[in-house]
Amino acid sequence: MQHISRHSVYVGSVPNRPGHARSSLSSGFASPGLGRHAGHVKFMIWAVLLAFLTPQGIGDTSGIATNEALEPKAQLSAELTAWMALKFPAGQYTFLLGDQRLAIPACAGFAFSSTSSANAQSILVEARCSDPAWSRLIRGRSEQSAAAPALEQTTVWTVDENVPKGRRITPGIVRQVQMSKRGVPQNALKGGFMERPVFARRPLRAGNVLTQLDIANLQKVLVLRTALPARSPIDANSIQVAYRAVDVPRDAVKSKSGLNMFATSRALHPGDILRRRDMTKAKLIKRGQNVSVVSAGDHFSIQSELIALQDGYLGQQIRLANPDSQRRVSAVVTGPSTARTIGSSDG
Repeated sequence: MQHISRHSVYVGSVPNRPGHARSSLSSGFASPGLGRHAGHVKFMIWAVLLAFLTPQGIGDTSGIATNEALEPKAQLSAELTAWMALKFPAGQYTFLLGDQRLAIPACAGFAFSSTSSANAQSILVEARCSDPAWSRLIRGRSEQSAAAPALEQTTVWTVDENVPKGRRITPGIVRQVQMSKRGVPQNALKGGFMERPVFARRPLRAGNVLTQLDIANLQKVLVLRTALPARSPIDANSIQVAYRAVDVPRDAVKSKSGLNMFATSRALHPGDILRRRDMTKAKLIKRGQNVSVVSAGDHFSIQSELIALQDGYLGQQIRLANPDSQRRVSAVVTGPSTARTIGSSDG
């Protein structure tokens, strides 16, 4: 008959005979004097088994396996360094062997080969193991190529403070700085630009690089001196010359020449910039009005006073009559109360 010692632990199956322990862990121990301690002993057995079978226990053993797996990488690194010193004595290359995705099994000794040139910025090395048989491709990068090339610099203008739209830009609020060309706008101001007064075309923020779109020069424009209703003749007394840098329309009128040929197409107010869209051909001749008509040829020029038979606008052909002979002629309106003949006919 088999007896179980007071200090031994049995795990497994025992024949189910009288006086012996049963076949499961929950059966306890068949030993004299252990009856009152059987519960405590069973608890200890379960604790020991769970320590080995739970994920925590397995995690501990995997940690040990990982540490062992790092040793082949250290061996590979040392042998690769020695081989590189012989193969590429002038080159300095970096191999990223610490990548966890690169698995290196244990090996008794490594062999290396590479078809890369000595001056290449990156090389590819094959590491081979014969026992057990396996191989890995490892990429190395030249330390010289890893260094970033120096970026070409250029000089630009920046503003030192926030500048509202329309404010004049003076040397006291701008400065020249060196910047990489890569981050500079193509239309950045790089030379002198304040030979003439310049103004902020739009709001500028401190630190902004000044561009051609940020500045504006003064432009000569014509502004209304007095209010003019629609269809009013435009004369020199109703307008004046002014200089503006911002909000200047593209069709702004900049010369007084020929304004007496036009009238306003809409009501205008004092301070408004006169624009081409605000002008329409004025009625320069009214029906029944005396008109100075010039008839000219190669060697002669005759001026006569005729009566307008219709209203006329600049460039319009109208009919006129001689007040004495009632002879009628056609003429083109050239200005206020003036016209030029293009032919004649009997009335």
